[in-house]
Amino acid sequence: MKLIGQKWFRNVSCAVFAGLLALGVYAAEHGVATRHAEHKPGVQLPDDKLEGLVKSALFASIGNEARGVGIEARDGFVMLYGTVRTESTRALAEQAVQRVSGVKSIDNALAIRREG
Repeated sequence: MKLIGQKWFRNVSCAVFAGLLALGVYAAEHGVATRHAEHKPGVQLPDDKLEGLVKSALFASIGNEARGVGIEARDGFVMLYGTVRTESTRALAEQAVQRVSGVKSIDNALAIRREG
């Protein structure tokens, strides 16, 4: 009986994990605001809070490459700087930032890292 319980728990755990993973992928692909839902349009966020939301959006969109991205936010204007591997990653980063509530404009100064 104990072995059946362990298999059941493992199967349920895998199913729950797969469901959460699928939900996260759907949210990222469709620009669903999950952490940004508490922000009301028209209310200016403090710069440090906006930088945190932008960093979270970047990690959700481009993963660990977000480590190479610096962010400066002032009154809703966001500048991205640093390096990424590809032009498509650079574009994905900008798209992710555009979806963050409170961002008025973006200066995408990300450079493409030269390999070699």
